[in-house]
Amino acid sequence: MRIGWIGGFPHWSYPYVGHVLIFSLYMTRVATPGFLFDREMWGWRAWIPFLVVSVIALAVTRSLKPVAKFFTNIWDDWTLLTFGMFGFMPLLAMIGFDEVDRLYSLYFMVFLALLMSGVAWFYIRADTQRRRIVALFIGITLAIAVTVIAHSLYWEKNGWVFPMQTATMGAIIVLFMFSPAVIGFIHRTGVRHQAK
Repeated sequence: MRIGWIGGFPHWSYPYVGHVLIFSLYMTRVATPGFLFDREMWGWRAWIPFLVVSVIALAVTRSLKPVAKFFTNIWDDWTLLTFGMFGFMPLLAMIGFDEVDRLYSLYFMVFLALLMSGVAWFYIRADTQRRRIVALFIGITLAIAVTVIAHSLYWEKNGWVFPMQTATMGAIIVLFMFSPAVIGFIHRTGVRHQAK
């Protein structure tokens, strides 16, 4: 993330920002028995790595222009924010397979890792916004579907599953990750209004 910040937040850096933010947020409510802070929640300390990276990046750039560019890039292309939220996927997959047999989840985790890498590659290589949207939509929908279905099949064998609730939650996650399309709509509407 630090390199992306110093470089003015190129396209490839957005999932790193998303991952750091969601992981820091997740860790605020986590305890690590036998490790730092023993059974105490990490709380605000989960944000220390993010703060350290921010201080280093600010010290190197000596400017807030890269931070402003982070947001202006999103204003110009809303898919960057969805791509940034794509950085949530490793943590979502980990949560989806929590307490699932390791051997059972291994195959799905390998598939998901390859899928996420492929989606990132296609997104970065795409030369039009439409292709970036297609890459993200297929990748996010497929990743959520695999996680939801694999999770449901595992717990169904053990007699504990709520397929409708799980499917609904998956659909909500996909919709949330594509909610930045509203930014694109507002931007496009503003540009058309100015053109008149």
